[in-house]
Amino acid sequence: MENLVVNRNKKNFRNFTLLYSINLKLSLKNIGSIISGLVFSLVTIIFFITEYSNIIDKSNISSYTSLKYLTFLFGGATLIFHIVLNSLYLFKRQVKDGISSIELRAGYKTWKSYLIRVLITFTVACIYITIPLLFAIILNLANLSDSTFFFNLHYSQIFFFYFLAFFSTIVLSLMMVVFKTSLATLFSMIFMFTVVLAPMFASFKFIMSSSDFSNWKTNIKMLGAQDFYNTFKSDNELFDDDENEGQSKSLNGIHKYLNQSLQPLNKYENIEENSESKFNYKIIPDQKFFPAWNSKKYLNQNEFTSQENFNYEKATHILLKNIGFGQVYYNFNVFDDNTHEQKYLLEKTPIWKIIEKINRTALENSEKLIAQNENEIPSIFVKKTYSYVNNEVNSKDINIENFSTQMSNILPEYSSMFSFIQTFYNKNKTAILADNKNPYSSSNSFYNDIFDFALVNTRNKDYRKTLNFFSWKKVFESNNKKSYQNVTDDFCKLTVSNNSDGEPLKLCINQEVQKQNDEMAKVYKKFPELTIINALIINLWKEAMEFDVVRPSGWYSSNSSIDDGLYLYFNVAKKSNTLTTDISRHFAAMSTGLFSSRLLNDSYNSSGTIFYQGQFLNIKNIFDFENFSSENKEQGKAMKPIYEKLKIKTSTSFIIPLAYFIYILIITPLGYVGYLAFNKKAKL
Repeated sequence: MENLVVNRNKKNFRNFTLLYSINLKLSLKNIGSIISGLVFSLVTIIFFITEYSNIIDKSNISSYTSLKYLTFLFGGATLIFHIVLNSLYLFKRQVKDGISSIELRAGYKTWKSYLIRVLITFTVACIYITIPLLFAIILNLANLSDSTFFFNLHYSQIFFFYFLAFFSTIVLSLMMVVFKTSLATLFSMIFMFTVVLAPMFASFKFIMSSSDFSNWKTNIKMLGAQDFYNTFKSDNELFDDDENEGQSKSLNGIHKYLNQSLQPLNKYENIEENSESKFNYKIIPDQKFFPAWNSKKYLNQNEFTSQENFNYEKATHILLKNIGFGQVYYNFNVFDDNTHEQKYLLEKTPIWKIIEKINRTALENSEKLIAQNENEIPSIFVKKTYSYVNNEVNSKDINIENFSTQMSNILPEYSSMFSFIQTFYNKNKTAILADNKNPYSSSNSFYNDIFDFALVNTRNKDYRKTLNFFSWKKVFESNNKKSYQNVTDDFCKLTVSNNSDGEPLKLCINQEVQKQNDEMAKVYKKFPELTIINALIINLWKEAMEFDVVRPSGWYSSNSSIDDGLYLYFNVAKKSNTLTTDISRHFAAMSTGLFSSRLLNDSYNSSGTIFYQGQFLNIKNIFDFENFSSENKEQGKAMKPIYEKLKIKTSTSFIIPLAYFIYILIITPLGYVGYLAFNKKAKL
């Protein structure tokens, strides 16, 4: 009896596969199916090439959302159109030709006949989807270092097309069974345009109620800082900023150093009647100059924009070189021959013991270390600008892995630090660089949006042509135009208006210190990876000690407070949460990012507005951290580790894998409804 059942099942399966293979061959030979399928594959490959050349190869996400939408629009439309044609052939043409009647008279049950047609429609679509998948794999194998982008874009898009094929097959099969050919075709076209256009109109509706999508920037700095603290919290000294009586050893050390190194220039300030010149700008800063560790808010941007001298020009230069560019091992005590207690700006900060050892070791072993990016300016410190003149700053997206590995071998006690920085950088590099590389970005052009990285660009100073990024004395080389002959960028010089020959005064006299700085400049030039590592260590430590958020447009202006930034974050998060119930935006959100983190998705999707669906990741308890802001405590007070007692609580407005599961769960029963309708018509 059991053998009889087994034999019957084998016979039924053979008959099923035979009928399936016959209909599959017929569908694959159908001209409409072939042309529409190849059009879909070709269109998708073309957009994959475009995405690769404009986004992946350049690590530039300024065109991410627009290209993502075009791939979704044309890829989705051509795929659905292909399924429409195949469905018309299988459900209308074959019924009209009597093929389905022959199957039923041959003893095939209606559910088999219906299921075979549904499976064939889906199978043929999958065949044409697999062609771009193979192409994406080939591209990926040629650029293994950019796999993050491939998984976020191409592989996620391919998975979405497989899902869209399944979803559309179920819906369109039902339409073909229920409606006559003309109506089925009409409703199929409406379905196609609804699927591919609804997300765009939903985006317009969303962005009209919100003009800022910056929460992801705050998320990166907060989550990165929390990870930094949790990784190194066992080192109590690293997060102890209390000098005495609650005062900040870091800020006090910075102020002391600025005054110490610049004090020899005091006589040139035209503050008293007996000053030695008519230099009408302040040189020696007071504590109001830099009251908190926040370059964006407090540093004078004239270092990059002014065509004249300005207040605290040399103090700004010291801070920018150290905090802004990660060139921390320059000694600016060059205006006298005295031996000073503090040689470096950050010497009194808790983080100095680490970065000092790293930079000293790099200097001492510069001949042994292998250089792979010599003379390259890291893109993390460069702002791309739109200009008709071809004078962009040449920069490179530098990989720090090899240099970090070499340094870890020399300094095994700091291998965990190198490993953390390398992992963080690899994971977030593209996001951190997002606005740097967008020439049309309305964000502040002089600092990175997330961290305190200073940015150089061609619009800094029109009359300056050459960037001298690694020099301790300069940022730009002046081309000595006559109209600007009295302006100097050289830290060692000071322009005074009563100088008889019109030349700047040469003030650096400590030859030994200058020589040491020149040697260190060669190290930074040979190993630009070191500047990236320095800048990331400093900024992640600072973010773990002092809370801040991205401010509204024109952020870090004098009118923008921490409360403004917090309420901006709250409002964007509230509007993003509408994604959960707004089904018109779901497919757009699902079309990319399946194989990426929520944070990375948010950073990529925020690069434009045409296809913006909201942010997936939000920090629920962000208001709990506001007391750790420098604006909410007394000036000069010690910073404390934020995440010692407070932990970040996140929420997700949209989970892509869960959305796929729910949609498959919802749409699958429609297949049974289609079968019931097919069965009913077959009996007439």
